[in-house]
Amino acid sequence: MGITSLFLVQVAIWQETIGTGSFEYDLCINSPMGSGKTLAYALLIVQTLSTRTIKCLHALVVLSTHDLPMQVKKVFASLAPAVDLSVGLTVGQSSMIDEILVLIKKAKP
Repeated sequence: MGITSLFLVQVAIWQETIGTGSFEYDLCINSPMGSGKTLAYALLIVQTLSTRTIKCLHALVVLSTHDLPMQVKKVFASLAPAVDLSVGLTVGQSSMIDEILVLIKKAKP
């Protein structure tokens, strides 16, 4: 991805979660647009899931606008293959069954 150093919000989240070795609580991130929040939580989620042996849906990112899903998926998709994870995307434009099938990657009956 061409990243040579992390932004302040990314360093703070990394130190608060992965850096301490134990992450057992919710985290609220409030930082200006363009400050690196997406990469911050994507790194956390991908790192946490990288040690999982069962391959099924483990994380769900809920976004408040229709503009963000593609951006967020792009960040996750750039990180996930390095640890053998896959990324799905649903945006509420299909039936619930179709979107579930996208997430679990099964063909429609």
